[in-house]
Amino acid sequence: MRLIRPDNSEIDARRRLEKHDPRYTVAAYTSGSTMSLDVRTIMLVFSALTLMFSGLLALVGRYTGNVKGVGHWALANLLMASGFAFSYSFSTTLPNQLLWPIVAASVLIVSGLCLQYAGIQRFKEKPINWKFVALAVAAIFVSGIWFTGIHNNVTNRAIVNSIVFGIVFIACARELLIPAEAPLRIAYWLTGISFGALSVLVFARAAILWQSSTESYGLFQNIPINPLTFLGICLLQFSTMFGFVLMLAYRLVGELAKLASQDPLTGAFNRRRLEEEALRVQARSIRTGKPMAVMMIDVDHFKTVNDRFGHQVGDEVLKHVAKIIETTIRADDYFGRYGGEEFCILLPSTAKDEAYAMGERLRQIYADTSYLFDGQHIHSTISIGIADSADVGTEFKTLVQAADKALYEAKQAGRNLVMQHASVAMFA
Repeated sequence: MRLIRPDNSEIDARRRLEKHDPRYTVAAYTSGSTMSLDVRTIMLVFSALTLMFSGLLALVGRYTGNVKGVGHWALANLLMASGFAFSYSFSTTLPNQLLWPIVAASVLIVSGLCLQYAGIQRFKEKPINWKFVALAVAAIFVSGIWFTGIHNNVTNRAIVNSIVFGIVFIACARELLIPAEAPLRIAYWLTGISFGALSVLVFARAAILWQSSTESYGLFQNIPINPLTFLGICLLQFSTMFGFVLMLAYRLVGELAKLASQDPLTGAFNRRRLEEEALRVQARSIRTGKPMAVMMIDVDHFKTVNDRFGHQVGDEVLKHVAKIIETTIRADDYFGRYGGEEFCILLPSTAKDEAYAMGERLRQIYADTSYLFDGQHIHSTISIGIADSADVGTEFKTLVQAADKALYEAKQAGRNLVMQHASVAMFA
């Protein structure tokens, strides 16, 4: 077998091409591995997996309750899958210069990316910046029309697409790379970093194309910049999808924990959660030597309200009491529904005199308010019993029993009163 060696002029021509166009520089060293990565294959695989992920999110979105943004991400993945599938289906039948299908595919893809951005904003319960979305989609559409039908330049169109995609990725990363409560912070940062890496990748692609002088660039040319960037984009997009699933999982876990610790009617802590918080407050009180207090609150003549107006009005009375308490107590206080029409407030670092002043203010605010429900004028009062750790110790159960005894005495004394356990003990 005779080996034919290229002559020196052929070698010099290749070297000049590599020096002139940086896209071809790595081809001589990676031809064996890079050329095996076909853009069409990457598009097809990404489209199929993204379509399945879209269906999964659409199914999950039916059962996520109050968690928003899932539908936006499901539609976003459907559009991106359609865009890549559209590109793949026409890649073998149309010459590279006829890019109208590619323009349509680019619009579908950027619409999907913008819906990811919108889904992140809805997940955070923020209004969607539709103006930004419209500008991004319009930029891709106009550049496609200009660089395809008016001034045919595939390279410039690819540069503009990369820049617009990068801006959308940066917008997504900016929404996520923020302080957040653990463990949601982990999911936020994983997804945000993935979007940041995507922006770096597409901007690098734009810079390489900008430095290139050739105008014969094609999306499906088997040159290193195409399969490498598309593979990186697909892998990072899967990372953002995984990050969003984590965001969704952590949010749902948080919602379940919230439901398990809240009274469904008033939104206050339930008895179990209040007792858990009491253990932490008790440990802090023992460690610091500062007192803690408990306030027991009961709606006066609540049975009469139920009998006269009905249980629906009774529920509204309880919600009204809870709202007044929530807006009156301090940020460090813990408030829960202890049972029936009885509420409990746990007051860290609070002595009985300070607790009494707060209880009196709360009683007065509630006594001075009334409201209409279905045309009925509703007015009621509350009685309050107070106990603190200086009198009965830091055990929560003992504090509740002492405050309950003071509450009973307040009702016996005429209701709409605040009574301290120390005063009850003095007259016992």
